[in-house]
Amino acid sequence: MNITSKAHNKSRFLLGMFLLSLYISAELSLAELSVWSAVWAQQPSPSSLSSQSAAVPNSNLSLSFDEKRAFKILSELVQRGQRYYGAPMRNEVIQGLAKQLQDLGAEISLQAFEKVEPKSQLKYTLTNIVARFNPQAKQRVILGSHWDTRLWAEEDHNPNLKSKPITGANDGSSGVAVLLELARQLDKLKLKDLGVDIVLFDGEEFGRPGSDDYCAGSRYFAQNLSTYYPSVKPKAVIVIDMVGDKDLAFPPEQSSVKFARPLTTLIWREAIKLKLPAFQRGLERGSPHAKSLWIVDDHSPFQKLGIPAVLVIDLNYPHWHTHQDTMDKISPQSLKQTGLALLASLKTLNTIP
Repeated sequence: MNITSKAHNKSRFLLGMFLLSLYISAELSLAELSVWSAVWAQQPSPSSLSSQSAAVPNSNLSLSFDEKRAFKILSELVQRGQRYYGAPMRNEVIQGLAKQLQDLGAEISLQAFEKVEPKSQLKYTLTNIVARFNPQAKQRVILGSHWDTRLWAEEDHNPNLKSKPITGANDGSSGVAVLLELARQLDKLKLKDLGVDIVLFDGEEFGRPGSDDYCAGSRYFAQNLSTYYPSVKPKAVIVIDMVGDKDLAFPPEQSSVKFARPLTTLIWREAIKLKLPAFQRGLERGSPHAKSLWIVDDHSPFQKLGIPAVLVIDLNYPHWHTHQDTMDKISPQSLKQTGLALLASLKTLNTIP
């Protein structure tokens, strides 16, 4: 994950924040988003992802998400060990995640590729896990998150720990747990004409602090998009990252607003209709929880292809890239809020031609 020009370079980061504040003032202020929060529940959904008008019929289908099971999935994933590139247990984790998704009815594909780490010049094999539900549907939505964890802890206050791999309970595990539990609920949505591709990206944490090698898996997937979408591109991409912390708040990420404003509107509108506090807190005027950033993450390669792509993330997380990113920081209710917002968004996307 890359924040503006890299959070690791503090002076460049502060400059980026200043420029970002100018951008927000000119393009989309948080005050404007706060106004939206009061009216989205009464506003119609976009008739397409390139338009912001026309009504969508309401559905009586109920939404369910088992937060206890999602928390258990997350805990078991963390217990399997660290998942940085080169970690000894990676293959077992890949096979385990693939089997869980296959058992839920997905058509599974493992997209393996090689990546050279520039400083060491060592070559590593990375693997995206692709799970396709309703594979015959031409219209498709990607739900993504990264499954790898970080080899470095450059944000840790202890200098002796900065070069050691982290647990990544929130960053690298929470999104996976949400998508695995969400996969259990897809049949209930009855998405006849909409296919869902859950993609667990590898290599989001690839590279050393200060490098530009982040998001290796999503970059490779986007570069080879025709492998899975030979004729029709995905209609939407929603990436979730760091969605499990106890003090959860989701301000709309700024590149998502700029390049996929209707899709961003749709997601936050559905969440606010469900009265999900994390999404509401992310829009509170003047709140530190509403600090909105421009973030390079696994949604970014799809934006470059002109595909509506949105990142749902809470980066206001003090344990990011530290050894304190552990299970005691995770809330089952946070996982549930994220899962329900995605399920509601899929329901609405299913009604949009």
